[in-house]
Amino acid sequence: MKLALIGDVHGFFDDFDVEYFNQSDYDFILFTGDVPDFFHLSNKAYKKIALLKKNVFMQWGNHDGFSFLEVVGELFGWSYFKVDPSKIPVIKKRLDTLKKQLGSNVISGGYKATLLTENCALFIVRPHSIGGSRLGYKEILQDLYNVKDFQDSFNKMKNILDHFKTEFPKVDTLIFLGHNGPYGLSNNPRDVWGCDFKPELGDFGDIDFRQIIDYAKQKGFFVPLVVAGHMHHRLSKKTEKYLRKKQEDLQNYRERQSITQKDDTYYVNPAKVPRIIKQNGVVLHYHVFVEISQHNVLKIEEKYVKKQIV
Repeated sequence: MKLALIGDVHGFFDDFDVEYFNQSDYDFILFTGDVPDFFHLSNKAYKKIALLKKNVFMQWGNHDGFSFLEVVGELFGWSYFKVDPSKIPVIKKRLDTLKKQLGSNVISGGYKATLLTENCALFIVRPHSIGGSRLGYKEILQDLYNVKDFQDSFNKMKNILDHFKTEFPKVDTLIFLGHNGPYGLSNNPRDVWGCDFKPELGDFGDIDFRQIIDYAKQKGFFVPLVVAGHMHHRLSKKTEKYLRKKQEDLQNYRERQSITQKDDTYYVNPAKVPRIIKQNGVVLHYHVFVEISQHNVLKIEEKYVKKQIV
């Protein structure tokens, strides 16, 4: 089974990507969300993703379905722009529109499990995560999913997994897809989901995500792969200052660790932003390739697909 992992898109998905992935031998393509450009001026990337002829899964990020000002309001706690109950109908309508733009070939959203093969399933966790110890977008989560805190979120995922196992007893392998990654892997801002814009916060992973992974393993599932983005590879200037104060080695401080392993699970953060760059006369398109056989990760590779500049 071959998977392409694509991190926070932020507008960077074009016709070349569509052609490349449609001609590839990938079985599944997984997106961690945040599809619109930073200022939400265009929805072109959704329409390009809709042209993919592969099996595509997309988690909703903290940008998907929200305006730029709503994102800023949620991240910084600016009450004037934050999502309140009066905005819920508008946001639900936006999400419905995005689903229609993506078409029936793209399974999008959160809190769902779906079969990939006879014995392997994909579990998509809580959507719209902003990371850290604060549950973002509480109003929309409560309205759409009846989730008002991390414990509710874990309980919901636990129930989904229990029902799924009852319906598909042959499934013994789970791949997890989130927007932000799980708690428990990142003490340093360079780590896979360490906080770089406020380095003193340390681990910026989601506690409910960690809980459902641990629960799945306790139930006997093999978890070869966990995929999430949100924390971009490029680190903030605050990280440099923070590491200087701690007198740590600054070599390669500008890029976070994007792949790590704990126990038998590989954790991959493919959120290289922008994922399309120009370098030495070529355009490079980034994604992560993963190949999995039964109970075994055969290969993980960061790929830069070259497109010649005409």
